[in-house]
Amino acid sequence: MTFDDGPSDNTEELLDGLELYDAKVTFFVIGKNAEEYPELIKREAAECHEIGNHTYTHINVAKSGYDKVYEEITKTQEEIKKVLDDLENKLDTYFYILF
Repeated sequence: MTFDDGPSDNTEELLDGLELYDAKVTFFVIGKNAEEYPELIKREAAECHEIGNHTYTHINVAKSGYDKVYEEITKTQEEIKKVLDDLENKLDTYFYILF
């Protein structure tokens, strides 16, 4: 199961429900939202959910040039890595960052 366009105000409640059922999902995050809600990204990773890249501002990649798409994906990867950098050695379980 995947959830797109987060994190957002609803993500914490969603994570609580997933935890209740020990369910794991993939969160395709928007970079600017990851920047706004870093604690939720950390929680997603700490609870062993997959984290995927959904561009920085949710551009329409079909209508954007290569350089813009590359910039959006790269900026989001950098933001996710920045948020999770301090968690990297503290996680005792495996999670992915999808490209």
